[in-house]
Amino acid sequence: MHRMFAGVAIAIVFTVCSAVAQSTFGSIVGVVHDKTQAVVPGASVQIRDLQDNSTRSTTSDQSGSFEFVNLKPGKYAVSVHAEGFADFQVPFAELIARQALRVDVSLNVKTQSVTVEVADTVAVVNTENGLIGDSKDTAEIGQLPLNFRAVTTSPLASLATSANVQQDSQGNIALGGATANMVGYSVDGISTANVFLSNAGANPYPSSEGISELKVTAFNNNAEFSQVGDVTFTSKGGTNNLHGSLFEYFQNDALDAKVLNFAVKAPKRFDTFGGSLGGPVNIPKLYNGKDKTFFFIDYEGNRKKTSQPEQLLVPTLDERKGNLSDLQALTDPKNPPPLLNPFTGQQFPNNAINIPLNMSALALLNNYYPLPNVNCVSHLTQNCSFNYQALQPIPSSTNGFDSRIDQIINTKQQVYARFNWKNVMFNTVNPLLPNDVNQEHDRSFLISHNYTIRRDLLNEFRFGFTRTLLAPNFSIEGAAAIAQLGLQGVDVSHHPTDGGFPSIYFSDGTGFAPIGRDHVGSTLSSTKQVSDNITYIKGKHTFRAGVDNRWVRFEVPEIETPSDDYGLFTFNQSKFTGNAFGDFLLGLPNTTYFAVTGPRDNAGGPQLGLYAQDEWRVSDA
Repeated sequence: MHRMFAGVAIAIVFTVCSAVAQSTFGSIVGVVHDKTQAVVPGASVQIRDLQDNSTRSTTSDQSGSFEFVNLKPGKYAVSVHAEGFADFQVPFAELIARQALRVDVSLNVKTQSVTVEVADTVAVVNTENGLIGDSKDTAEIGQLPLNFRAVTTSPLASLATSANVQQDSQGNIALGGATANMVGYSVDGISTANVFLSNAGANPYPSSEGISELKVTAFNNNAEFSQVGDVTFTSKGGTNNLHGSLFEYFQNDALDAKVLNFAVKAPKRFDTFGGSLGGPVNIPKLYNGKDKTFFFIDYEGNRKKTSQPEQLLVPTLDERKGNLSDLQALTDPKNPPPLLNPFTGQQFPNNAINIPLNMSALALLNNYYPLPNVNCVSHLTQNCSFNYQALQPIPSSTNGFDSRIDQIINTKQQVYARFNWKNVMFNTVNPLLPNDVNQEHDRSFLISHNYTIRRDLLNEFRFGFTRTLLAPNFSIEGAAAIAQLGLQGVDVSHHPTDGGFPSIYFSDGTGFAPIGRDHVGSTLSSTKQVSDNITYIKGKHTFRAGVDNRWVRFEVPEIETPSDDYGLFTFNQSKFTGNAFGDFLLGLPNTTYFAVTGPRDNAGGPQLGLYAQDEWRVSDA
């Protein structure tokens, strides 16, 4: 059957910020005709959710049109009855998040031989609006040839399979040419964006086992979605059938090559494991939840053991003692420039410092800079890019639990609640210093109530929150590092016990690895969200309006420059001795910088978004 459709959507959006109510529900629409293409008004249309057996009914209007809105994504059966016509059935139609699924009906005259007509397919091409995007269900996320599930429990990596997804120069996710902060991220309509960074939160998502659908919309969003692009995750709920899963994804280094310039492989053992269970709530002799109450739970754990190769250029033993003849020869092997005594202006004999070296410089070298172990161990040459290498262990682990319960109150009301809990531990390498051992805690909650007030008036209410706390642990206190190095007059009263390390750069002209660690502190991103959407259907018009109220907050350590309160020391070539490392050995930095920062940046406040939209179907033919 060939059909043309024309439609107009008129939207008015009032925003105090970028927050606007975001629904994950979809709709099923269509027109009832007879075989002559005449419309059939007054036909009884019913849909049945094949997973929980709930039903909704409506009647085709004077133009033969019908519409069901605020439908959970899932699998539905559609049936149509009209007096004098054979009943029409579509036994299976799959509705994805935020989709307007068209199911047009063509009725035959009822005869003794034809009482029921069954259509076994539904068109999957979107003809109802201009949305451009794609979606993936649980099976596609889990079975696509992606290598993320043995590495992480975050499903964000599956976005790479969408044609509309790009990454910017910092690795942030962008859609349809928009910048990363112009894309919205949500689970069941509750934002998962990082409040401080204005991009996707890394981990506040269910396990891939607990995701019913991932939908990416790149262009032509509805008014309720104020961003250019949108990424929507829909959680999985239980059904009338008890079902479960067990899984494990495992990788090791058996088939890996040796690390470049290393004689060994990097040890690797990635292991992700878990399972899920869902079905009706059934307590023997007390409660039978079939067709009414459903549950879904899952667990996913990740254990990761691997190493990060480090290849650094560090001072040799002679250079630590002040003999910089090889460093000076790097500039001009035939006529090395002189290494000057800054106190007399004369050249040091043989370009070797013969006056006492700075005690802070020696303390740093002796405690934090290893001796060379490869290549130019005793004497640097122009072709020597590194002389120290190591495989630095970076273990990580994740434990995550997800749960959801659905309740059908009656034929007009449904409610569900979801809770996600995840703890992540991972290491971050700090060259020449101990690793950061990071602890991340992610919590997310939602409760949603859907109410069909009457056939043409529906309301959807949501409340939820997303909270992410990242607490890095750097084992060296900044104040202790300053005392160990013998630095004087440094004010660390605002952060007496916080982690950190002075930043010291003497790589100018030498290539030596710098050292330092920014002031360490926990970061918090928190969003609490209340939203309400109301839908009114009148003839060819579908009016939709909503409000989204959020309370957002972030806490981060105040950071101005590397190491801030603990100092930034820069040594440059051609300043005092004529060699940056020579200046360092004598304790003569070219620039020093200290920033006495406050305790923390703690900011937040309310965000309000309002919208109204009229979708007007000009013609059905």
